[in-house]
Amino acid sequence: MAQQQEIEALRHLELRLLRCTLPSDHPSQPPPPPLLTLSSPCSLLHSLLNAVVLLIESGNYLQALSSSASQSLFANLKFVSPESESASRFYSDSLLECVDSFLNVNGSENLEPESMELKGYKVLLVMAIGVSALLAFIQCNITG
Repeated sequence: MAQQQEIEALRHLELRLLRCTLPSDHPSQPPPPPLLTLSSPCSLLHSLLNAVVLLIESGNYLQALSSSASQSLFANLKFVSPESESASRFYSDSLLECVDSFLNVNGSENLEPESMELKGYKVLLVMAIGVSALLAFIQCNITG
């Protein structure tokens, strides 16, 4: 039962994130989240993810990018040097390694249901940070 609640909570957040990316003439209020009692690792990620989705829904993309969820994602990111080739290395290597280490903390592919749920939250958090980066770029460079 608890596993089903966690899956429903994850789907709820995923649908809210998807709704943010679709054009709409009138903003709609998201339905209230289901009442959940989540396990400790999932509850922390759920609250971080919920905070990011709320910021995206309200159009505060830069706040989403500077949130504690984003900081936890990029905690292992290392900046090397300000040379021109380092930007290419940053996007092709460093950023991918950082996301990979966030998704695979223990370094192994654990297929237990609890581990898969935790990974589901992490994947959706990475996606939410990516969506906020894209929407922030569009807001700054296209719509103003």
